[in-house]
Amino acid sequence: MRWVLGLALSAVAGFVDAVGWIAFGGVFVAFMSGNTTRLGVEAVRGDLPAAWHAAQPILAFIAGTVAGALLRRAGGLAGLMAAEAAALAVAAAVVAASGSAVLPLALAMGMQNLARLAVGPAQFGGTFITGTLVGLGQALAAGEWRGAGAQAAAWLALLAGILAGALAMAGGAAPALAGVALLLLVLAGTVALLRG
Repeated sequence: MRWVLGLALSAVAGFVDAVGWIAFGGVFVAFMSGNTTRLGVEAVRGDLPAAWHAAQPILAFIAGTVAGALLRRAGGLAGLMAAEAAALAVAAAVVAASGSAVLPLALAMGMQNLARLAVGPAQFGGTFITGTLVGLGQALAAGEWRGAGAQAAAWLALLAGILAGALAMAGGAAPALAGVALLLLVLAGTVALLRG
């Protein structure tokens, strides 16, 4: 069950990042290395508004990881996933009101990483895909086929989520985000039932 949940959470991260990327003009909401690169480049260029634009999702992501750690301690994994679903629902409402939902999405993805770490090793973190690919390469080099399969499955789950998120954008960002929030809520309920 842990691996299935981990793969589902990786797919959610991919889905949300694809929606964020398409809906908000190339801003990452789940992968902070891209935003960090943009922050540094724009700061060197002297474009402080663009640098601040790149810094905001990073700050929201950090706030999400802080909130996620506190929520996980207080309410367990199911409570954390429910809070992430709530942040995604807020993002859907903001988008429906014709606003930018970058900050609530980055907040949710910060929480997502704490949920993902609760179900698998660190290199399977929901938005730590570089580590997953490094793990895949190491497992292949060592002939550890089971480990390589697990790493490949994590990457493929993320890719599947990205593809689904991009396809869901045909119906608009708000319905796509509302749908993934509902999916997370169902997953949180399932986790609560199985652990309760």
